[in-house]
Amino acid sequence: MSGLAVGTPFLIGEALSAGVDLAVGLYNIHKSKKEAKQIAALRSSVECNCKHTLTTLNAAIDALGADFRKQVSDELAKLASLKTAIVESPSMKEFQDNAMAFGDGNLRLRKTIELFKIEQNEIKLAPKLDTIKLPPTPDTSQFFNRDVKKDVYVSVQDKEREALLSDSAVYGALIENIDKEAYAGVAHLINEARANPELQRLRIIRDSIKLQYGRLKEDAALSIVYKTHLRELSAKLASYDMARPVMENLARLSENKYVRLDEYNAARKEAFDALLHEENKRARHQAATHIASTLDALGYTVITGEASPQDALTAFEAGAVTYLKTQWDNYRVMLKYNEDGSVAARLVRVVASDKEKPNPSAYQKQKDTETARKWCGDFDRFLKELKDKGIGFNVELRKEPDEEDILAITDASIAEASHKVTKQTNTLRAV
Repeated sequence: MSGLAVGTPFLIGEALSAGVDLAVGLYNIHKSKKEAKQIAALRSSVECNCKHTLTTLNAAIDALGADFRKQVSDELAKLASLKTAIVESPSMKEFQDNAMAFGDGNLRLRKTIELFKIEQNEIKLAPKLDTIKLPPTPDTSQFFNRDVKKDVYVSVQDKEREALLSDSAVYGALIENIDKEAYAGVAHLINEARANPELQRLRIIRDSIKLQYGRLKEDAALSIVYKTHLRELSAKLASYDMARPVMENLARLSENKYVRLDEYNAARKEAFDALLHEENKRARHQAATHIASTLDALGYTVITGEASPQDALTAFEAGAVTYLKTQWDNYRVMLKYNEDGSVAARLVRVVASDKEKPNPSAYQKQKDTETARKWCGDFDRFLKELKDKGIGFNVELRKEPDEEDILAITDASIAEASHKVTKQTNTLRAV
């Protein structure tokens, strides 16, 4: 008779892509079919987080007025539809695809919100922009003979020149409002425009300053979105002491004036890796605790030796071969929590010396078989107890007592026998 294995955790936050403020959850991914109640619990959790995301977005949109709500109503409706699709997805692939689409849509909508805020600030600056004083129109008489047609042409050029100068000055002021350092990088162009009468050069200068303003506005909006998400990730990491260095990296990045996409993606990956690592540790600890406590309630107690019960549990969690005392003399249950998350369990018989291992008597074999059957019955009750607690397992491999002789060990061979645990035991997988 043998043991069980905990499935591979999957960090749902990663699948939900950039910009999603959904809580991190764990889902055991394995080829075995999941129980309906576990899938329902996952979808219920994600649905709750989607509702929170939509509530937050709606509040931000309401603060920007009815006109803006009309502007983004289609995007908001798509997110609401995706929330429903996530919950109702018939397969995990569709679940993840819809979740990623929700994340991408959330990121785009957040960006739209921040861009609108910047544009609203432009409106507030309008009175100040109207007071920008333009330099006198350069004297262009040297370029033309004085006649009516030429005067008209000069007049048109002067008006375009004034418009180009005005546009350059306005875009420069908008840049300065967002980032004074960035304005220092275009100030020389504005000064050149004021001194240069050539229309072609003025057009180039105006277009260049306008383009830089557009890029700066985009960078500023995205940086706000990225920083907000990084702060959310940092808050999720706060409950894990070992994640402190990652939190410090996120904090340093958030202090930057701008966060580039590559920086954001790298930081997000680092945060999700840390969350996955810590959640795996927590899941492993919880699984080890449940396994030990459930077996203990059935009469199988961890043999601690000189160690404390907590130290013995920690050793089991870390992968050490652990032995459980049984109700039958000279029989033990051998447990090992493997690095891949599988846990193997096997009934063994303790003998006084190696001489007792080979060729057990017919009586001993019969006793071994009877004892193993009792253990198998308890093992089935053990699985039921875990299932009643919401922890489901699939038996991947199970050997009945008449399929294989019970392994005999001596005190001196315990360490040497440990490598046989995963080779000769039945296996379960979490569902």
